[in-house]
Amino acid sequence: MDNQSLFSLTSQHLSEALKRKDYKTSIVICEELELQSSLLGQPFEFYTLYFFLLLLENECNLAHFLWKRCPYSQREPRMGTLRDIALALSREDYERAFSLCKDRDWEELNEVAHDFLEAWRARLIEKLQLTYNFISLTDCCRYLGINREEWMEISKPYWHMEGEYVLLGDSKSRTEEEQGTSSHWEQQNPLETWTRQLMGLAKHVELEK
Repeated sequence: MDNQSLFSLTSQHLSEALKRKDYKTSIVICEELELQSSLLGQPFEFYTLYFFLLLLENECNLAHFLWKRCPYSQREPRMGTLRDIALALSREDYERAFSLCKDRDWEELNEVAHDFLEAWRARLIEKLQLTYNFISLTDCCRYLGINREEWMEISKPYWHMEGEYVLLGDSKSRTEEEQGTSSHWEQQNPLETWTRQLMGLAKHVELEK
């Protein structure tokens, strides 16, 4: 098989992985396609997708190096927005990161953008649960980059509210004490459907020009 045929086959594998939402595999394929493009002497056409997938999977260091080696001529406007998102993530300015993601039309990458938001909010919810016993609803919404209505839809009935505060401690134990049963908390938290494999905290990596 010649190099061009191999490139076409690998591109097909990428499309299939994206349809399955197998983003880890998609990253590996993008890496291979970048190498194959170099061997063919042609521009790598998946920089934006590759960058987005790395941010989705919280591979901020790899995203940094991808930005550095991406030719200026191929840094399309969406790449610039992704760099701004990466900078916001590195500073833990999640409200800005999510706003940048939501406010742009990502065209053929709109589904990836949707999954990016879900994956990162799942990470942040995990971080909140590990860090705080309670937090104000205002701070919680700002941290997650959502409004109050979205928060109520996400959290109800799995987290307890007291006034303007969200109780994030040992929810199962608290509910058992209050209701005398654990059945309520033995239900699977739907937040886990956002992602079961994507956990961890944002790495503080500055993407330099």
